[in-house]
Amino acid sequence: MINRLNNKALNMLGLAQKAGKMVGGYDATNIAILNKKAILVFIASDISNNTREKVLFACQKNNINVCRQFSTAELSHIMGKNRKILAVTDSGFAKAIMKKINEGE
Repeated sequence: MINRLNNKALNMLGLAQKAGKMVGGYDATNIAILNKKAILVFIASDISNNTREKVLFACQKNNINVCRQFSTAELSHIMGKNRKILAVTDSGFAKAIMKKINEGE
């Protein structure tokens, strides 16, 4: 079970999604990474090794922060559909979400 601060981070992810400041899915996230629109990428903790390595490589190459502490179920709940990879495209939302995640550690 996620703790209260991580729940706040997930709620902020939901706000980013509703504001149109987030993309989900492998293809959309990869495009956001390559176009340097992604500020913060979320990879489900239970994603396949192959996909995880591809996304991590692209994020490292483009100096993008990555969060891997949420499950597919948690990320999918935020998007309202099955998603294992998300990218926040707004720096304000990304900073606020990272702050909540770091407070929860």
